[in-house]
Amino acid sequence: NENIKIADFGNACLLSKLNSKIYVQSLYYRAPEAILHNRDKNEKIDIWSIGCILGELYLGNPIMPGNSSYDQLYKIHSLIGEIPQYMIEESVKKNIYFTKTKDNYTYNYRIKSPEEFYKEYPDEPKSEYEIPKNLKNIDDLINVKRDIIKSKNSLHKSMHNSSLSLNSTNTKEDLVAFIHLMKGMLQIDPKKRWSCKQCLKHPFLTKEKLDKYISSQLNEINQFMSNSFS
Repeated sequence: NENIKIADFGNACLLSKLNSKIYVQSLYYRAPEAILHNRDKNEKIDIWSIGCILGELYLGNPIMPGNSSYDQLYKIHSLIGEIPQYMIEESVKKNIYFTKTKDNYTYNYRIKSPEEFYKEYPDEPKSEYEIPKNLKNIDDLINVKRDIIKSKNSLHKSMHNSSLSLNSTNTKEDLVAFIHLMKGMLQIDPKKRWSCKQCLKHPFLTKEKLDKYISSQLNEINQFMSNSFS
């Protein structure tokens, strides 16, 4: 059966109620804008969750198993990249998770190190489980062996029998397409994160060649830019 259904709607809510609801996503799958309590959240938080689930299906364990909001945000920062400054500035939590620094004449925020954060908030739960040690970024999935999750930092026993198989009938090209899809879903900036429509048109799902897809996307962007500035 090739159908995958995500059936837990326990925290589901109307889009119109999203920004007034405090708890909307389980921690491991929580989008950065939800952790930061940014306003104007939308359905893109679900795209983030699906990207996290894809990584878990492949590795057999959650890819970012945070133990608190700070720990989750720090794991996102470590694996995916920097949080955009505008998202930090809009966050009501910015002074908790970030510190303000001056670079020449410009002020920016950087995420607090674990040492800095837990010195200020010693009662906050500390990190219990780690990102797989060989996984420095999403691109590393191309080389990561899934048996690394058997380490003592593993959240639970290996789920190889139920995880997404890309080793037998699938090709390396499928894995490259899979990673490309995940990276689109796990864009930290929700303005850049892919929409449902974009994800459904992706070669990993349509079986189109990835290079042909990327070429068509670039053509669409160039056409849009040409129309916008002509």
